[in-house]
Amino acid sequence: MPRIPRTPLADPARGVTPAVQVDVEAMTAPARTIVAGSHRLMEDSDRLMETALRLQEEKDALTVVDHLTQFRNLARDYVVETKKKVGKNALDLQPAARDWLSQTVDDMEQALASDRQRTLFRKLAAGEVGQTLNQIASHEFSQLTQYRNDLRQDSLNESLLAIRNAAGDKKLIQDAVDRHLLNLSVIYHGQDVTDYKTGDASRLNLEALTQIKHWQHTQVANELMTKFEGDHESMYRHLMDPNNYKELSIEEKHTIGNIITSEFSKLKAFKKEEQAATAADLWAEYYEVRFGSRRGEKGALAQWHAKVADMTRRELVDGHVMQNAIALEAQEQASIRAATAAQRAQEEWERKNNPLLRDDPEVAARWTEMVIKDPANPELDKMSESLGRGLSYKTFEHLSGLRKSKEKAIWATPNGKLVGNQLSEYRRLGKFSTDLQKNNEEFTIAVKRMEKFLLRHQDATAEQINQEMNNLMRPYLRSTVLKMFDKLEDWWKSPPKAGSQESPPNVLEDNP
Repeated sequence: MPRIPRTPLADPARGVTPAVQVDVEAMTAPARTIVAGSHRLMEDSDRLMETALRLQEEKDALTVVDHLTQFRNLARDYVVETKKKVGKNALDLQPAARDWLSQTVDDMEQALASDRQRTLFRKLAAGEVGQTLNQIASHEFSQLTQYRNDLRQDSLNESLLAIRNAAGDKKLIQDAVDRHLLNLSVIYHGQDVTDYKTGDASRLNLEALTQIKHWQHTQVANELMTKFEGDHESMYRHLMDPNNYKELSIEEKHTIGNIITSEFSKLKAFKKEEQAATAADLWAEYYEVRFGSRRGEKGALAQWHAKVADMTRRELVDGHVMQNAIALEAQEQASIRAATAAQRAQEEWERKNNPLLRDDPEVAARWTEMVIKDPANPELDKMSESLGRGLSYKTFEHLSGLRKSKEKAIWATPNGKLVGNQLSEYRRLGKFSTDLQKNNEEFTIAVKRMEKFLLRHQDATAEQINQEMNNLMRPYLRSTVLKMFDKLEDWWKSPPKAGSQESPPNVLEDNP
């Protein structure tokens, strides 16, 4: 390799002077640009790191806040459920609450993703735990106070009841007082109960004094009620006599008098209740006899009245029971009579005014005669035109039924035809009555009577039919004969004058 010639340095301090001029700024510009870009890149990287850290912190905060909100809701529900426990069930709630809160915090802490979140959650949850425990402690204290007060009131009530049931026995009364004071020391163990004991002892002693006096008064009242049984005025006079019961003041005597009056009122009220109960039983029996299962039983109502009368005499029931029963029966009978009278009046009015219920004697007789002459072929169309126009529905139904029922068509038999013709002849001759309307009515009646006879004796002989006809016509013929004799008697009572050619009436011609 050829060697490069070197030029000795004339002035080492000044350095080598290049033969070609170089632009240093231009040569270093890219490097400076690269360095500036590196600095900016490092700054941007730092900002991105800060932003990422800030976003992570916000994400952790949101996650912790969400967990804390869940924990707060669970704690609130736990407090609500715990406050449902009252009385002795609400005692010693804090240990269980601490265990539950600790376990809940641990479980929710383990559910978080990072240590930073767990640390933050535990710090924030500590405040909620303390607040929840304070609420539990407050409820426990209030219930403990109420429970103690209830125990105190129950003990006081039991002692008051024991005093009232002691019947004035001072030893039993003192035992009841001492028992309550001892209960106070147990209920409020470790507390100063002097005020409680003073107040309750005062109330118990006042009740004891009242009950002792009341028992003394009751004994006097019982003595008077035993000595003067049933005589209230004698009791009161004996009690108020200054020579009797000198140890009692006038106020106490008045109190005893009120007790006696109250007892008499109770006895009267009790007696009235017994009478009311007995009366209720009697009324139940009465309705059974009158309207129930014993209705129609012979002598049952008389026995009931006899029993009520006996019990009224013995003052077991009030006299109004008998009076009300009699009034009820009288009212019922009056109602029945009124209803019957109204029904009869209505029926009579209907019979007289309703054309469907009232027959015109002439129309009914005419149709009856036509049907008995030819019962197999009655003119129903023409007969129905007379319905309500002189022919009642009952008569129409009867006459039209002679055609429908073969066994009832007795007028088509030889005996029926014979009887029918004879009755029609009697009607034509006016044998039933000289009055036309009466004659028609009696004819219809005679037809119905002979119809019944023929139905009962469908195989009757001619002699039997003649006998029945004679029996049927005897009243009408007798009336005719009597009228004949009446005419003759009238003529003999007023004979004609002398020389008169007037002869006695020919009754045979008038009544063939």
